Amino acid sequence: MNIPQYWAKEKTSGKDPYGRPMEIAAWGWSSVSEDDAREVSRARAQKIFAKGFERRKDPFYDYGETPLREEVLDRYQQEGKEYAVLTCNRYGALVLNTAKAFFLDIDFPPIEAKGILDFVLTAFSRNRRNQRENHRQIPAMDMVREWFRQNPGRSARVYRTKAGLRLLFTDRLYDPEEEMVLNTFEGLDADPLYQQLTKNQKIFRARVSPKPWRISLGRMPGENAGIRERTRWMERYHGKTKDYAVVQHLETIGPEPRDPEIAQVVQLHDSLAMNQGKPLA
Repeated sequence: MNIPQYWAKEKTSGKDPYGRPMEIAAWGWSSVSEDDAREVSRARAQKIFAKGFERRKDPFYDYGETPLREEVLDRYQQEGKEYAVLTCNRYGALVLNTAKAFFLDIDFPPIEAKGILDFVLTAFSRNRRNQRENHRQIPAMDMVREWFRQNPGRSARVYRTKAGLRLLFTDRLYDPEEEMVLNTFEGLDADPLYQQLTKNQKIFRARVSPKPWRISLGRMPGENAGIRERTRWMERYHGKTKDYAVVQHLETIGPEPRDPEIAQVVQLHDSLAMNQGKPLA
């Protein structure tokens, strides 16, 4: 899987396009060792000097083409083969990364106000917002059921998330690069950013702990904040997560998984992301 265990940041000296001396710091990664990661970081920095400096806009971190720079918390194996990795993403949430178990997220459309009065009432009433959010589930589930009716032989567990639906396909294992995955994304109108991430990283991902801002916390402090501040934030975050859920299981379409790897991912995902009776975040 494209989830390196080791990361290292190294500085390399060189000259800018005007011949002035400068240093460039670059991150390198490796699944072998930290020393190997340092070699990659040096090579990346040297490549910038060798090719020159090009004006460009970097892609958003989570959806770039380089491996995700996330802390690896756990790795899961079956018969000596790694099938899932648990990481902590840039804002502090836990993410389950799978090699072949196909996750797909569908976002609900934005809530549309029916006039100014409705906008004001919805903005200031949590119950009203929850009712409007829940109402969006009905057409989304109708669309999902119709898609499976037109695609016999496919099966999945369907979950509700805070802002949409999550599907975990149970009919077979999938390669993130295969055409069937792309067609399924398009047919179910999957989140475009998630589609891009899956294509670039060649993995499937599912967030399994709440987004911090949904549980009255900001994002995890950056690396420059220091270990103590980040540790303090993580303690507060995990102290709050027990009062929330990430998904609720709505229904299973088709048979339960027969492949042992999918069954393991279902059990792992549900144990991490479900919290019966708790609000979604």
